[in-house]
Amino acid sequence: MATTTPNYLWSVPTSSDLVKNGATAIETLGDSVDASLWNSGYGQAGKNKIINGDMNIWQRGTSITSNSGSWVYSVDRFQTYMTVTTGTCVISQQTFTPGTAPVAGYEGTYFMRATAPTTGSSGLNFRQSIENVRTLAGQSVTFSFWAKASATTAGKMKLTQNFGSGGSASVDSALTSVSFTTSWARYSMSVTLGSVSGKTIGTSSFLDAYYYTDSNFSSAATIDFWGVQVEYGSIATPFQTASGGSIQGELAMCQRYYYRITNPTSSFYRFSLGQCTGATTAQIVTQFPVTMRINPTALEQVGTAASYSLTTAIGGAVACSAVPTFDLASTSFANSAFTVAAGLVSGNSTQALNTISTLAYLGWSAEL
Repeated sequence: MATTTPNYLWSVPTSSDLVKNGATAIETLGDSVDASLWNSGYGQAGKNKIINGDMNIWQRGTSITSNSGSWVYSVDRFQTYMTVTTGTCVISQQTFTPGTAPVAGYEGTYFMRATAPTTGSSGLNFRQSIENVRTLAGQSVTFSFWAKASATTAGKMKLTQNFGSGGSASVDSALTSVSFTTSWARYSMSVTLGSVSGKTIGTSSFLDAYYYTDSNFSSAATIDFWGVQVEYGSIATPFQTASGGSIQGELAMCQRYYYRITNPTSSFYRFSLGQCTGATTAQIVTQFPVTMRINPTALEQVGTAASYSLTTAIGGAVACSAVPTFDLASTSFANSAFTVAAGLVSGNSTQALNTISTLAYLGWSAEL
């Protein structure tokens, strides 16, 4: 008679089993082991090569507009490309009603929504570039995500091996056709990626996980995405974030590629410290929280000169006469140049502040 194991309660044969019964018990055992290993995906850090697959990190803001002609970052590590005939598309953060996330046992908080313009039409392209084309090269790979749409929407999924600047030509996987409905469903494709043997790998190579609509969608139609995963093997295992469920770990992974200091509450938020280099200029140093992928080459900021200010020797603040500009950066810190009309003392320390509560930020990109 079969018995069970003490921890997983797998059915196993005993020495008193007849051959026929034992064979049945062994088959049951095999199925149980397979199911247990599959479900262990809930705790496997690193199996998912997609960063921020649960759409939890939104450093760039929770509503981003997109016009035709360029890739736009929105939810961290993801890009969208909208081909718009009229108006703009919007990528926005949406919040799951508790208990309505598409995976039982994994309570997602946010998902991404792409909204077409109210007039005209648009095609949606959606991707994440996974650093290093060597990732999963020559292996069986499964790409999956959950999606729904305001109306039935057809599209295609694919993986692309991009060998970087100066590298071999890109290689696309076979396409998989999908059709979104008005209810959450998981869509997946499994392929064997090409080997990198004999290829030239250039600068900033990557593996692209890519979805695009077959035709235009319009009249404020929406497509929602959540739970994006790229993993080894030929089946879509239970969803897990790249860091294994750590919110702080996932944020740190995102900050390797992008970091933004945003005023969280009110005006006069302190960005960082620095030193006055003259009566009108100062160098502000920002230490990055994690090592970035490459040296950033530009400073992102928003607003006008009046959105930024510097503290003076007597403790007051003087508004900037120009917006901050990029000076230099490494993978661990950045220098930004701040300028005022007068009032600084060369050699003194200073702080960079914002003066308008919702406009000012400083950001640096090391994206692929």
